[in-house]
Amino acid sequence: MRDTRPWLHVSRSAVVCESGVDVHPVAARFERDRVVLLQDFVDGELLASVRQLIGRTAFLDHSHGRFGLELCLPDNAPASALLHLVLNDPELFRTAKAISGCPPIGCFTGRIYRMVPGAGHYDDWHTDALDSRLVGLSVNLSEDAFDGGTFQLRDRGSDRPRCEIANTGLGDAILFAIDPRIEHHVTPVSGSTPKTAFAGWFNTEPSFLSLLRSDGTQGDQRIDPGSTK
Repeated sequence: MRDTRPWLHVSRSAVVCESGVDVHPVAARFERDRVVLLQDFVDGELLASVRQLIGRTAFLDHSHGRFGLELCLPDNAPASALLHLVLNDPELFRTAKAISGCPPIGCFTGRIYRMVPGAGHYDDWHTDALDSRLVGLSVNLSEDAFDGGTFQLRDRGSDRPRCEIANTGLGDAILFAIDPRIEHHVTPVSGSTPKTAFAGWFNTEPSFLSLLRSDGTQGDQRIDPGSTK
């Protein structure tokens, strides 16, 4: 699943998709597997800034009902604000659309979460197919290697994954499909090292500018796998 070389980079100042890169093979892989790995997605300087800001903010317990339990940074945490600012970039929107074939993107919204081994944290099978969500993105912010925490994706109603990615490279990201016919989850984290990630969604609406004006973010809602929605 790993690309032969990094080609899409996010930094404090810009999103760069290297010229001459043919996105069609990546798009074909996304169509087949419904998920792709983006190697070295976030550059080192931005990662250092984000991790420094994370270290200054306390994580809070956050429950997703029967679908999950984890730690999360507050929505207004500086690390979250920085990542929202750099990921709401038109060039990234165009590239995500080219890979996934999704409709035009209005904004990206997400959260920084942590799963700690032995703390009862879990992420059950679910689909994020809500009103405006188009494609999911998860960026690994864990500086140390962790055990478990593997992203798995399956057809809804199946009892076995169709694809899985251990996203363990610092700054690597996975782009994954959101579809009511598809479910995903993250396996439990084991060992002694927690998993920290920034995960969220490219949405049709609202626009990022309107989000800034309202100073609000989308709630982290999930669809019950037994739901008909």
